[in-house]
Order: sequence, then structure tokens, then C-alpha cells
Amino acid sequence: MYKFGGVGAFFTLYNNFNDKEVKIQVVLKFERIVIRMPNWIGDCVMATPVLTDVRKAFPKAHITVMCLKSMASLFSCDQDVDAVLTFERPKGSGKRAIKQEILKKLKEGRFDFGLLLTNSFSSAYWFWQAGVKERMGFSRDARRFFLTKPVDILPSWQSFHQVDVYKMLVGGLGVERSRTKPRLFCSADEIRRARLILKNYGVEHESIIGINPTASYGDAKCWLPERFVEVANRLSQRPNTRVVFFGDKTSQRAVGSICEKLPESVINLAGKTSLKDLICLTKLCQVMLSNDSGPMHIAAATGAPLVALFGSTNEVLTGPYTNKATIIHKHVSCSPCYLRTCPIDFKCMKRIETDEVYEKIIQWLEEPANCLSASYVHL
Repeated sequence: MYKFGGVGAFFTLYNNFNDKEVKIQVVLKFERIVIRMPNWIGDCVMATPVLTDVRKAFPKAHITVMCLKSMASLFSCDQDVDAVLTFERPKGSGKRAIKQEILKKLKEGRFDFGLLLTNSFSSAYWFWQAGVKERMGFSRDARRFFLTKPVDILPSWQSFHQVDVYKMLVGGLGVERSRTKPRLFCSADEIRRARLILKNYGVEHESIIGINPTASYGDAKCWLPERFVEVANRLSQRPNTRVVFFGDKTSQRAVGSICEKLPESVINLAGKTSLKDLICLTKLCQVMLSNDSGPMHIAAATGAPLVALFGSTNEVLTGPYTNKATIIHKHVSCSPCYLRTCPIDFKCMKRIETDEVYEKIIQWLEEPANCLSASYVHL
């Protein structure tokens, strides 16, 4: 009779022979690995350290990232990734056809190991249905049946940073606990394109301060628009400084209403850039001001100094995983609530004053060495 004492690259097999338990070390050599990435941009960025850790454990394996089509550019130029398998979110009348296309792509990959960084039932089902030989993921959402290597998540998981929660899965592969951080890459051509975008707005040698005033999850994550206006107006008056607002197409109206109250020197790029452009432009920023959102995690992963504003969410769990960040969070009694819209007086964000935010940004511009914080090390 055999039982597993662990899973992954190295695990122990116990053989009960003549009432004696004998340990046998077994090495798994996965050749074709697929890693299912999370669906939210911020979560996807926070999961990138896993790619580094898996590559280190399996240096000769062919590693495929599976992600939403809209996120594929997050992995361009990534040396730890050999291929990107993209899909559209199944919905509407074409839902069945999209699901069949996803399964077809997975079957064609002939994967011998699949790592699920998502917690959904459907993602585990797809791996099982597509014949991925070994399937590892957290045993959640009633999907244990579809996992060959289910991992029980710690009851206290919400006390760890999300990056470290993802690394708990990699630990199940026998990989030593690492201090790898989220990272995103830009090619020289992509950086040149970003510089050209700025040059078209007359920006060549000025200090760039990026501002992301929205969040896809909901308004409860967002600082007050009029306070973004106040801070941006003060920053735009500084010599040799240009303020650039970022956002996707869904935030164009909200960002536009902020920018119309600001001087013409302020640049509004909301809805005008690709995700890859955003990554490269963020990398060029001297400082980034952002709510808790995907662009905040992008800034952290590119190494841009960051002032991050928190209210309804928890910076211990989803804060920027970098030592180049200043986090402002007024810990009122009802925060974090994780609601999309505040049902009461929004005091968590209203207590963040413009003077404090402005001063933190100026500190990063003038005294960056004094702003560095301790890196996240929760595990």
C-alpha cells in the first residue's frame, strides 16, 4: 500500500512492507506545464512570482501560461514563459463554442502538469476534461474531485499577502520558499513606443507623475475625484513636471471629468493606450499615485515608486508587494469592508487629505532613499 507524503518535483512515497514503513524518494520530471492565471489584472500581476519559481524548479520544461486574451501582453518578453494560451470569457449564445475551443487548446497542449492559481470550479473542470495528467490547485469551490494534487488552504490565509498565498501552491511542488516579487517586462521597442506616446504630448525630459484615479472593482476603492483634482493641480504647477492620468475604456468618462478641471498641460491617456503601453508608461513614471487596483500592482511590478491609497480593502492582503511604496490607509472601524460601494459616510477615504498625499509624492521625487519601506515577507 502506498501513500503520498507530499507532491510535486520531489515527494516521498511510503511503502508498508512487512509492517515496516520505508521511505522512497521520487522525482517528478514534468515536461509540459500549463499555469492557469487569475482573471483580474492585479491578481494576475501578483501571481507572476510563481512563474519564476516554477521555472527554477523545472528549468527544461515547456511552460505555458493560460490567461484571458486581454491579459496576454502581461507575459510578452517573459523569459520564464514559453507560450501563452489565451481564451475569451464564455458568455452569451456562443458560450458552448467558446468552451469547446478552450478544451481543444488544452488538449492540443498535451500537458503533463497543470497548476491552477484560480479557485473556480470551471477552471479545474477544464483541466480534468482536457486530460491534463497532474492537476494541482487549492481544494475550494467543491472541485477536489478534479484535482490529482489538491492543496488545503490555511484557515488563516487572509493574514498573508496574496502573493504568498499563490506561493503556498508552489510549496506543494517541493519548491523552497522564495522571496521572488511580481515582475513585468518591456522590450526596448516597447519602451521606445511609450516614449513616443509621451513625446506626442510634448513630454521628453520632464519628470512624469502618473495618476490612476479609478478601480474596476467599484467606487469604494476610489479616493474622491475632487481631491485627485487638487493634488494634480498642485503637481502640474511644479517646474519640469508633467502629470499623466491613466485608465481603461470603462473609466474614460470618470477620468475625463477630472481632467477637464485641470490645466491643459495635464495629459489624459484613459482609454487611449493598450495594456502593454500602460506597463511601459508606468515604468517611465518618477512616481505613481493610485487606488488599490490593477495599475497599482503594475506600478509595483515595474519598479515605479508608488503612493497607494487604501480604504475598503486590506493592504496586508493586496498591498503593493514592493519596498518602493507608501501606503496611506486610515484604519476606521468598518475598514476593510470589501464592498463595491460605500453604504454610509465613506470615512475611510474622506480622512485621506490632499496635503498628506501631495507631500508623500514630493518625498518620492526629492528624497526617494528616505521613502523605501520594508519588503513584504509574510511567510
